[in-house]
Amino acid sequence: MIVRNEVEGIVILSQLQSRANRAEVIAEMRGPSGLNSGEGYFFHGAKDSNQQEVNVIPIRGSIHAWRDSPLGSDNWRVIDNSAVGCYIGPMFVHPPYILVETQDALRNLAKILDGVTECALDTEADSMHHYHVRLCLIQITVAGQNFIVDPLTDLDLKPLWAARGMKNLIIHGADYDLRMLHNTFGFVPETVFDTMIAAKFLGIERIGLAHLVEGQFGVHLSKANQKADWTIRPLPEDMKQYAILDTFFLAEIKENLTKQLQECGKLAWVEETCNHIIHQAETSPFMEDDEEDWRIRGSIRLHPNELIFLKALFYWREQEAERLDRPPFKVLSPDSMLDLAMECAYVTPDIRPEVLPRLPRNFTGDRLQSFLNALLDAAKVPESQWPDREKKQRTRTPSPDSNRLEEFRSIRDDVASKCNLEPTLLANRQALVALAMPGSTEELRRNARCLDWQWNLLAPALGLL
Repeated sequence: MIVRNEVEGIVILSQLQSRANRAEVIAEMRGPSGLNSGEGYFFHGAKDSNQQEVNVIPIRGSIHAWRDSPLGSDNWRVIDNSAVGCYIGPMFVHPPYILVETQDALRNLAKILDGVTECALDTEADSMHHYHVRLCLIQITVAGQNFIVDPLTDLDLKPLWAARGMKNLIIHGADYDLRMLHNTFGFVPETVFDTMIAAKFLGIERIGLAHLVEGQFGVHLSKANQKADWTIRPLPEDMKQYAILDTFFLAEIKENLTKQLQECGKLAWVEETCNHIIHQAETSPFMEDDEEDWRIRGSIRLHPNELIFLKALFYWREQEAERLDRPPFKVLSPDSMLDLAMECAYVTPDIRPEVLPRLPRNFTGDRLQSFLNALLDAAKVPESQWPDREKKQRTRTPSPDSNRLEEFRSIRDDVASKCNLEPTLLANRQALVALAMPGSTEELRRNARCLDWQWNLLAPALGLL
């Protein structure tokens, strides 16, 4: 497959036989000595890490390349198939993409997806700039093409979800994406290959997508738009480039990781773990409301006469945030809520802006009045209706014998070490506690929620069979 990518960086090309056999560089190129459009510039006498003489070409512009191997590898081959080279960086890739905003464009994408068995996918949601979390983009890389689907348009996305290639997905950090897709569209794939989970099973320490891409391809992914407002329309070009790079490398990353997983016998473990994530996304509540949500971090130190003000502040903030379509923390920070609750309890009934901790500058007019009304209403609540100081205790789960639990932890760590696994991948503390309790084999496995691969490794070692 021949692809065209925008690149910046320096490429070392060895085994160059003549100037005519150099990499075909098209578009503008600039080097320290200056380059004309379409011209290559060589620095003779440079040496690689093995002290072998190489030719260096500084590149800025576009390059046609035959991508039968990952970017930056020692067998990068250019279009004329005459040079083998390796990359020294950093390199920044800007792949082409198709923006899907019309029904015709979506039908074309669905047709392409119907011709394959899997695709790479990512989503962008907005929780940093608006009250309600919305799925704002769906990025898909399939058959050498990149697509950005805009779900904020009036598109009928049913052809997308029905396409054959959507049944098997490659995603990095799939949990949140799957929950968003299920919650928003009711879509659930048949299988997922999560490249982040695969990296964990291989013992890779830096498992972020940017780290995997840089490690495997020598390409730097910018993090500039991580907290961007993805509801902006039209979407700026840099945000679209940022978005599509989240899927551009996934197929090759999967291929590389799969080979390593097969070699160490862990592929089936990863596949079962990924299937479990799909099940959780389909069955677990997404952002379910809790009547105790108002007990924010730090509230445990507040007394009941302070908690009544905290509760009032929490629900006032929710209403105001929804009215403004802003995240609650941008209306009033949690720390400010705690400070205000304590001060209100101290000064009540004399609740005035002048005696309260400093309020945000935009607390004026109707907003300020509704804020004060909420506090004044809280001050009128009788003591008998004040919240309890501590959150209602849930039914305590019986604890296993501490010596037995420590023994199980030690055995788990030993098994994990032999398998080159992070111990918590094999069994987290909650699972260990469940396994260390008395009960039948079936009860222990059910309560610990062990997957097949986890049980098959742990149960014999723990003497549970």
